[in-house]
Amino acid sequence: MGGGIIITALSETGVTPNGDTGPDYLDKKTVYDHSDLDMTITQDVGHVGDTIRFKIKNSSESLVDLGCNIPWALQRRSSGEWKHVTWTPQRTIDLCFSSVGPEDTTTVDVPMSVSALNDIHDVSEVRTNLVPGDYRFILLGPDPQLATDFQLLPSDT
Repeated sequence: MGGGIIITALSETGVTPNGDTGPDYLDKKTVYDHSDLDMTITQDVGHVGDTIRFKIKNSSESLVDLGCNIPWALQRRSSGEWKHVTWTPQRTIDLCFSSVGPEDTTTVDVPMSVSALNDIHDVSEVRTNLVPGDYRFILLGPDPQLATDFQLLPSDT
């Protein structure tokens, strides 16, 4: 058996299932249980303005590709449906490789503030205010995409 390189590319815009223009990741399958990865949040509840840390553990015996610089998306539940908030589109098309070794863990820190998100050079425009509610973080590199839910409460200040 020979090895190979798999390159996955997503454009920043596409057509969502309901016909609206939106990020292409919306057309991909998203799951909460993955055969090779476990994703957890260090806290199930955070506050607007906090930085939320996500832990990604490789539960397999092989190296797992996480995509270029670990691409991710953030969604908020509104009227019972997940709505796009922001994502890292450039990370889905850059030609680089980020991985996690067997039984290893990596982390991703995501600030829950519009201004802090806008300061990250490869995060797309934040399409809504970050308000208290139910959110989910989606890891875009694996196929299928992996998600975990969390709740934002009002700011501590």
